[in-house]
Amino acid sequence: MMGNLITIQQAVDNFKELIESSILENGIKGKEAMIRSSKPINNIHEAVKSDLIRKGVLSEYTFIRLWAKLSQN
Repeated sequence: MMGNLITIQQAVDNFKELIESSILENGIKGKEAMIRSSKPINNIHEAVKSDLIRKGVLSEYTFIRLWAKLSQN
């Protein structure tokens, strides 16, 4: 499992690539759509969670509690 964890640098690089490719394909509207999709920021969230796991924080504590509550409904 540890091999699949994304680093902060990888997340930032991916964030930049997503935004740049959206701008090249569809201009400002493409950038706005990409940001609204939450894909770029979700990469950052995953990298932070991965870093916490690498530092010994148990993975069940890195899950956002809101999502846990929503999935129970």
